[in-house]
Amino acid sequence: METFLDYSGIFLLPNISIENLTDVDGYYFDDDGDVPPVDLSPETIIVPVLYFLIVTGGVITNSAALTSIYRRRNLSSASDTYLASHFIGNIVFLSVFVPFIAIAYGITDWVFGGFACKSINYGMTVCVAAATLSVTVACLHHTLDSSTAHGDKTLKRNDRITKGITVSLWMLACVAMVPRVFLYNVISLWHIVDERRFCSRKLEPLIYRRVDTTVMFLALFCVPLMVQFVCYIRVLRDLRKQALRGQNVVQRLNVAKVLAGISSAMLIGWLPTHIINFCEDFADGRIAFQHRDVLAYGCSYVCMLITPLLYLYVQRHGQNHAVSEEDDILVVGESCCSKTDLKTEDALMSVCSESPEQKTTLL
Repeated sequence: METFLDYSGIFLLPNISIENLTDVDGYYFDDDGDVPPVDLSPETIIVPVLYFLIVTGGVITNSAALTSIYRRRNLSSASDTYLASHFIGNIVFLSVFVPFIAIAYGITDWVFGGFACKSINYGMTVCVAAATLSVTVACLHHTLDSSTAHGDKTLKRNDRITKGITVSLWMLACVAMVPRVFLYNVISLWHIVDERRFCSRKLEPLIYRRVDTTVMFLALFCVPLMVQFVCYIRVLRDLRKQALRGQNVVQRLNVAKVLAGISSAMLIGWLPTHIINFCEDFADGRIAFQHRDVLAYGCSYVCMLITPLLYLYVQRHGQNHAVSEEDDILVVGESCCSKTDLKTEDALMSVCSESPEQKTTLL
Protein backbone atom coordinates (compact mmCIF):
# COMPACT_ATOMS: atom_id res chain seq x y z
CA MET A 1 0.00 0.00 0.00
CA GLU A 2 1.30 3.46 -0.87
CA THR A 3 1.79 5.63 2.18
CA PHE A 4 1.53 9.34 2.78
CA LEU A 5 5.33 9.58 2.98
CA ASP A 6 5.75 7.82 -0.36
CA TYR A 7 3.36 10.34 -1.87
CA SER A 8 4.50 13.60 -0.34
CA GLY A 9 8.00 13.08 1.08
CA ILE A 10 9.32 12.68 4.63
CA PHE A 11 10.39 16.34 4.77
CA LEU A 12 6.74 17.42 4.68
CA LEU A 13 6.12 16.05 8.18
CA PRO A 14 8.47 17.99 10.46
CA ASN A 15 6.65 17.21 13.69
CA ILE A 16 7.25 13.45 13.73
CA SER A 17 10.41 11.41 13.94
CA ILE A 18 11.04 8.10 12.22
CA GLU A 19 12.79 5.80 14.68
CA ASN A 20 12.43 2.47 12.97
CA LEU A 21 11.10 1.39 9.57
CA THR A 22 8.78 -1.32 10.93
CA ASP A 23 5.11 -1.92 11.71
CA VAL A 24 2.67 0.03 9.53
CA ASP A 25 3.52 -0.78 5.95
CA GLY A 26 7.22 -0.64 6.72
CA TYR A 27 7.07 2.58 8.76
CA TYR A 28 7.06 3.14 12.50
CA PHE A 29 6.09 6.58 13.75
CA ASP A 30 7.17 7.87 17.13
CA ASP A 31 5.93 11.25 18.33
CA ASP A 32 8.88 13.22 19.62
CA GLY A 33 6.72 14.78 22.31
CA ASP A 34 7.92 18.32 21.67
CA VAL A 35 5.25 19.31 19.16
CA PRO A 36 1.62 18.25 18.69
CA PRO A 37 0.59 15.71 16.07
CA VAL A 38 0.10 16.81 12.48
CA ASP A 39 -3.65 17.11 12.90
CA LEU A 40 -3.17 19.66 15.68
CA SER A 41 -0.21 21.55 14.25
CA PRO A 42 -0.52 25.33 13.92
CA GLU A 43 -0.79 25.33 10.13
CA THR A 44 -3.94 23.20 10.23
CA ILE A 45 -5.57 26.03 12.19
CA ILE A 46 -3.89 29.11 10.77
CA VAL A 47 -4.30 28.20 7.09
CA PRO A 48 -8.08 27.61 7.20
CA VAL A 49 -8.55 30.82 9.17
CA LEU A 50 -6.51 32.78 6.63
CA TYR A 51 -8.43 31.21 3.77
CA PHE A 52 -11.76 32.14 5.31
CA LEU A 53 -10.53 35.70 5.89
CA ILE A 54 -9.52 35.90 2.23
CA VAL A 55 -12.92 34.51 1.21
CA THR A 56 -14.75 37.08 3.33
CA GLY A 57 -12.67 39.98 2.07
CA GLY A 58 -12.87 38.79 -1.53
CA VAL A 59 -16.64 38.45 -1.48
CA ILE A 60 -16.99 41.93 0.02
CA THR A 61 -14.65 43.66 -2.44
CA ASN A 62 -16.01 41.90 -5.52
CA SER A 63 -19.59 42.59 -4.42
CA ALA A 64 -18.71 46.24 -3.93
CA ALA A 65 -17.30 46.39 -7.47
CA LEU A 66 -20.45 44.76 -8.88
CA THR A 67 -22.62 47.19 -6.94
CA SER A 68 -20.65 50.11 -8.34
CA ILE A 69 -21.12 48.84 -11.89
CA TYR A 70 -24.86 48.32 -11.31
CA ARG A 71 -25.38 51.80 -9.87
CA ARG A 72 -23.79 53.44 -12.89
CA ARG A 73 -25.25 50.98 -15.39
CA ASN A 74 -26.62 53.80 -17.53
CA LEU A 75 -23.04 55.00 -18.06
CA SER A 76 -21.42 51.58 -18.15
CA SER A 77 -19.51 50.46 -21.22
CA ALA A 78 -18.91 47.00 -22.63
CA SER A 79 -15.68 46.86 -20.63
CA ASP A 80 -17.70 47.25 -17.43
CA THR A 81 -19.87 44.29 -18.42
CA TYR A 82 -16.84 42.08 -19.03
CA LEU A 83 -15.29 43.19 -15.75
CA ALA A 84 -18.57 42.36 -13.99
CA SER A 85 -18.24 38.84 -15.40
CA HIS A 86 -14.72 38.70 -13.98
CA PHE A 87 -15.93 39.76 -10.54
CA ILE A 88 -18.76 37.22 -10.62
CA GLY A 89 -16.25 34.49 -11.36
CA ASN A 90 -14.17 35.61 -8.38
CA ILE A 91 -17.18 35.56 -6.05
CA VAL A 92 -18.28 32.07 -7.10
CA PHE A 93 -14.72 30.75 -6.84
CA LEU A 94 -14.12 32.17 -3.36
CA SER A 95 -17.51 31.63 -1.77
CA VAL A 96 -18.44 28.22 -3.19
CA PHE A 97 -15.21 26.26 -3.63
CA VAL A 98 -12.44 27.65 -1.42
CA PRO A 99 -14.23 26.78 1.87
CA PHE A 100 -14.05 23.08 0.94
CA ILE A 101 -10.28 23.40 0.43
CA ALA A 102 -9.88 25.18 3.76
CA ILE A 103 -11.88 22.56 5.66
CA ALA A 104 -10.03 19.68 4.02
CA TYR A 105 -6.69 21.23 4.94
CA GLY A 106 -7.78 21.85 8.51
CA ILE A 107 -8.86 18.24 9.16
CA THR A 108 -6.20 16.74 6.84
CA ASP A 109 -8.82 14.58 5.18
CA TRP A 110 -11.21 14.78 2.23
CA VAL A 111 -14.61 13.87 3.64
CA PHE A 112 -16.80 15.21 0.84
CA GLY A 113 -16.65 12.22 -1.50
CA GLY A 114 -15.51 11.56 -5.03
CA PHE A 115 -18.25 13.52 -6.81
CA ALA A 116 -17.44 16.66 -4.80
CA CYS A 117 -13.75 16.17 -5.57
CA LYS A 118 -14.43 16.19 -9.30
CA SER A 119 -17.12 18.87 -9.34
CA ILE A 120 -15.28 21.32 -7.05
CA ASN A 121 -12.07 21.20 -9.05
CA TYR A 122 -14.05 21.46 -12.28
CA GLY A 123 -16.03 24.44 -10.99
CA MET A 124 -12.89 26.22 -9.80
CA THR A 125 -11.29 25.84 -13.21
CA VAL A 126 -14.41 27.08 -14.98
CA CYS A 127 -14.50 30.22 -12.82
CA VAL A 128 -10.83 30.93 -13.46
CA ALA A 129 -11.23 30.37 -17.20
CA ALA A 130 -14.34 32.57 -17.47
CA ALA A 131 -12.79 35.34 -15.39
CA THR A 132 -9.57 35.28 -17.41
CA LEU A 133 -11.38 35.25 -20.76
CA SER A 134 -13.60 38.13 -19.62
CA VAL A 135 -10.59 40.34 -18.87
CA THR A 136 -8.96 39.35 -22.16
CA VAL A 137 -12.08 40.23 -24.18
CA ALA A 138 -12.37 43.51 -22.26
CA CYS A 139 -8.79 44.35 -23.27
CA LEU A 140 -9.47 43.48 -26.92
CA HIS A 141 -12.65 45.55 -26.96
CA HIS A 142 -10.96 48.52 -25.33
CA THR A 143 -8.09 48.33 -27.81
CA LEU A 144 -10.39 48.35 -30.85
CA ASP A 145 -12.51 51.10 -29.34
CA SER A 146 -9.57 53.36 -28.53
CA SER A 147 -7.90 52.87 -31.89
CA THR A 148 -10.99 53.95 -33.86
CA ALA A 149 -12.13 57.22 -32.32
CA HIS A 150 -14.75 57.81 -34.99
CA GLY A 151 -15.46 54.18 -35.90
CA ASP A 152 -18.43 51.96 -35.35
CA LYS A 153 -19.61 51.97 -31.71
CA THR A 154 -22.19 49.20 -32.10
CA LEU A 155 -20.38 46.64 -29.93
CA LYS A 156 -20.03 49.10 -27.08
CA ARG A 157 -23.58 50.45 -27.15
CA ASN A 158 -25.45 47.27 -27.84
CA ASP A 159 -25.90 45.79 -24.42
CA ARG A 160 -27.51 42.65 -25.77
CA ILE A 161 -24.49 41.75 -27.88
CA THR A 162 -22.13 42.35 -24.97
CA LYS A 163 -24.14 40.15 -22.64
CA GLY A 164 -24.33 37.48 -25.34
CA ILE A 165 -20.55 37.47 -25.63
CA THR A 166 -20.23 37.21 -21.86
CA VAL A 167 -22.58 34.23 -21.67
CA SER A 168 -20.68 32.61 -24.55
CA LEU A 169 -17.43 32.97 -22.61
CA TRP A 170 -18.91 31.10 -19.66
CA MET A 171 -20.30 28.38 -21.90
CA LEU A 172 -16.91 28.01 -23.60
CA ALA A 173 -15.23 27.69 -20.20
CA CYS A 174 -17.73 25.04 -19.08
CA VAL A 175 -17.21 22.94 -22.21
CA ALA A 176 -13.43 23.36 -22.44
CA MET A 177 -12.84 22.29 -18.83
CA VAL A 178 -14.84 19.04 -19.00
CA PRO A 179 -11.74 16.83 -19.62
CA ARG A 180 -10.29 17.97 -16.28
CA VAL A 181 -13.10 16.19 -14.45
CA PHE A 182 -11.52 12.83 -15.25
CA LEU A 183 -8.15 13.86 -13.79
CA TYR A 184 -9.38 14.19 -10.20
CA ASN A 185 -10.05 11.35 -7.80
CA VAL A 186 -10.03 10.64 -4.08
CA ILE A 187 -6.79 8.88 -3.15
CA SER A 188 -6.43 6.97 0.12
CA LEU A 189 -3.02 7.27 1.78
CA TRP A 190 -1.58 6.20 5.12
CA HIS A 191 -1.19 9.33 7.22
CA ILE A 192 0.65 9.07 10.58
CA VAL A 193 -1.54 6.52 12.35
CA ASP A 194 -4.52 5.99 10.08
CA GLU A 195 -5.68 6.15 6.49
CA ARG A 196 -6.70 9.52 5.05
CA ARG A 197 -8.29 10.55 1.79
CA PHE A 198 -6.97 13.27 -0.49
CA CYS A 199 -8.59 14.88 -3.53
CA SER A 200 -5.89 14.99 -6.18
CA ARG A 201 -5.13 14.40 -9.82
CA LYS A 202 -4.25 10.86 -10.81
CA LEU A 203 -0.60 9.98 -10.55
CA GLU A 204 -0.74 7.66 -13.54
CA PRO A 205 -0.49 8.05 -16.45
CA LEU A 206 1.81 10.95 -15.82
CA ILE A 207 1.54 12.14 -19.42
CA TYR A 208 -2.06 13.23 -18.81
CA ARG A 209 -1.03 15.45 -15.93
CA ARG A 210 1.80 16.94 -17.92
CA VAL A 211 -0.50 17.73 -20.83
CA ASP A 212 -3.04 19.22 -18.45
CA THR A 213 -0.43 21.41 -16.74
CA THR A 214 0.97 22.63 -20.05
CA VAL A 215 -2.43 23.38 -21.57
CA MET A 216 -3.63 25.22 -18.47
CA PHE A 217 -0.44 27.29 -18.37
CA LEU A 218 -0.73 28.28 -22.03
CA ALA A 219 -4.51 28.69 -22.30
CA LEU A 220 -5.31 30.37 -18.98
CA PHE A 221 -2.09 32.16 -18.12
CA CYS A 222 0.57 32.70 -20.77
CA VAL A 223 -1.50 33.48 -23.90
CA PRO A 224 -4.23 35.59 -22.19
CA LEU A 225 -1.70 37.71 -20.33
CA MET A 226 0.37 38.23 -23.47
CA VAL A 227 -2.75 39.39 -25.32
CA GLN A 228 -3.73 41.67 -22.44
CA PHE A 229 -0.35 43.38 -22.18
CA VAL A 230 -0.07 43.77 -25.96
CA CYS A 231 -3.50 45.42 -25.94
CA TYR A 232 -2.42 47.70 -23.12
CA ILE A 233 0.67 48.85 -25.05
CA ARG A 234 -1.48 49.45 -28.13
CA VAL A 235 -3.97 51.48 -26.09
CA LEU A 236 -1.24 53.66 -24.60
CA ARG A 237 0.12 54.41 -28.06
CA ASP A 238 -3.34 55.33 -29.38
CA LEU A 239 -4.16 57.46 -26.34
CA ARG A 240 -0.92 59.39 -26.79
CA LYS A 241 -1.87 60.20 -30.37
CA GLN A 242 -5.37 61.25 -29.33
CA ALA A 243 -3.98 63.46 -26.55
CA LEU A 244 -1.70 65.21 -29.05
CA ARG A 245 -4.77 65.93 -31.18
CA GLY A 246 -6.43 67.54 -28.15
CA GLN A 247 -9.00 64.80 -27.52
CA ASN A 248 -10.19 63.90 -24.02
CA VAL A 249 -8.57 60.58 -23.09
CA VAL A 250 -9.13 60.55 -19.31
CA GLN A 251 -11.96 58.01 -19.30
CA ARG A 252 -10.24 55.60 -21.65
CA LEU A 253 -7.00 55.97 -19.75
CA ASN A 254 -8.76 55.03 -16.50
CA VAL A 255 -10.17 51.89 -18.11
CA ALA A 256 -6.70 51.01 -19.39
CA LYS A 257 -5.29 51.45 -15.88
CA VAL A 258 -7.92 49.10 -14.44
CA LEU A 259 -7.24 46.42 -17.05
CA ALA A 260 -3.46 46.74 -16.67
CA GLY A 261 -3.77 46.50 -12.89
CA ILE A 262 -5.94 43.38 -13.09
CA SER A 263 -3.55 41.76 -15.56
CA SER A 264 -0.58 42.51 -13.31
CA ALA A 265 -2.39 41.07 -10.29
CA MET A 266 -3.24 37.92 -12.25
CA LEU A 267 0.39 37.57 -13.33
CA ILE A 268 1.72 37.81 -9.77
CA GLY A 269 -1.11 35.83 -8.19
CA TRP A 270 -1.27 32.80 -10.48
CA LEU A 271 2.40 32.38 -11.41
CA PRO A 272 3.32 30.50 -8.17
CA THR A 273 0.53 27.97 -8.75
CA HIS A 274 1.74 27.18 -12.25
CA ILE A 275 5.32 26.87 -10.99
CA ILE A 276 4.18 24.34 -8.39
CA ASN A 277 2.28 22.35 -11.02
CA PHE A 278 5.32 22.22 -13.29
CA CYS A 279 7.53 21.13 -10.40
CA GLU A 280 5.03 18.44 -9.52
CA ASP A 281 4.62 17.03 -13.01
CA PHE A 282 7.97 17.66 -14.69
CA ALA A 283 10.48 17.66 -11.81
CA ASP A 284 9.27 14.35 -10.38
CA GLY A 285 8.00 16.05 -7.23
CA ARG A 286 4.89 14.52 -5.67
CA ILE A 287 2.72 17.06 -3.91
CA ALA A 288 -0.22 16.50 -1.58
CA PHE A 289 -0.70 19.04 1.23
CA GLN A 290 2.44 21.14 1.40
CA HIS A 291 3.22 24.55 2.80
CA ARG A 292 4.45 25.76 -0.58
CA ASP A 293 1.14 24.66 -2.06
CA VAL A 294 -0.65 26.72 0.57
CA LEU A 295 1.40 29.81 -0.26
CA ALA A 296 0.87 29.38 -4.00
CA TYR A 297 -2.89 28.93 -3.72
CA GLY A 298 -3.07 31.74 -1.18
CA CYS A 299 -1.46 34.11 -3.70
CA SER A 300 -4.11 33.13 -6.24
CA TYR A 301 -6.92 33.76 -3.77
CA VAL A 302 -5.49 37.12 -2.71
CA CYS A 303 -5.35 38.09 -6.39
CA MET A 304 -9.12 37.69 -6.54
CA LEU A 305 -9.41 40.01 -3.56
CA ILE A 306 -7.15 42.71 -5.00
CA THR A 307 -8.54 43.07 -8.54
CA PRO A 308 -11.88 44.65 -7.48
CA LEU A 309 -10.00 47.02 -5.18
CA LEU A 310 -8.02 48.24 -8.20
CA TYR A 311 -11.26 48.84 -10.09
CA LEU A 312 -12.85 50.74 -7.19
CA TYR A 313 -9.74 52.86 -6.62
CA VAL A 314 -9.37 53.92 -10.25
CA GLN A 315 -13.09 54.61 -10.56
CA ARG A 316 -13.10 56.78 -7.44
CA HIS A 317 -10.03 58.64 -8.66
CA GLY A 318 -11.73 59.19 -12.03
CA GLN A 319 -14.85 60.56 -10.37
CA ASN A 320 -12.83 63.02 -8.31
CA HIS A 321 -11.02 64.13 -11.47
CA ALA A 322 -14.33 64.62 -13.28
CA VAL A 323 -15.72 66.69 -10.41
CA SER A 324 -12.58 68.84 -10.47
CA GLU A 325 -12.99 69.44 -14.20
CA GLU A 326 -16.64 70.42 -13.74
CA ASP A 327 -15.65 72.92 -11.05
CA ASP A 328 -13.04 74.43 -13.39
CA ILE A 329 -15.63 74.77 -16.14
CA LEU A 330 -18.04 76.55 -13.80
CA VAL A 331 -15.33 78.94 -12.66
CA VAL A 332 -14.38 79.73 -16.25
CA GLY A 333 -18.03 80.27 -17.15
CA GLU A 334 -18.57 82.68 -14.27
CA SER A 335 -15.41 84.59 -15.12
CA CYS A 336 -16.50 84.79 -18.75
CA CYS A 337 -19.94 86.12 -18.00
CA SER A 338 -18.67 88.71 -15.53
CA LYS A 339 -15.57 89.46 -17.61
CA THR A 340 -13.43 89.82 -14.52
CA ASP A 341 -10.37 88.19 -16.10
CA LEU A 342 -9.17 90.97 -18.38
CA LYS A 343 -6.01 89.20 -19.53
CA THR A 344 -7.95 86.29 -21.01
CA GLU A 345 -11.14 88.17 -21.88
CA ASP A 346 -10.89 87.47 -25.59
CA ALA A 347 -10.36 83.76 -25.08
CA LEU A 348 -13.17 83.56 -22.54
CA MET A 349 -15.56 85.39 -24.82
CA SER A 350 -14.86 82.87 -27.57
CA VAL A 351 -15.67 80.07 -25.16
CA CYS A 352 -18.83 81.77 -23.93
CA SER A 353 -20.08 82.06 -27.45
CA GLU A 354 -20.08 78.28 -27.79
CA SER A 355 -22.80 75.92 -26.66
CA PRO A 356 -22.38 74.11 -23.30
CA GLU A 357 -21.34 70.90 -25.07
CA GLN A 358 -18.78 72.72 -27.19
CA LYS A 359 -17.61 74.66 -24.15
CA THR A 360 -16.85 71.43 -22.28
CA THR A 361 -14.94 70.08 -25.28
CA LEU A 362 -12.89 73.19 -25.70
CA LEU A 363 -11.98 73.40 -22.06
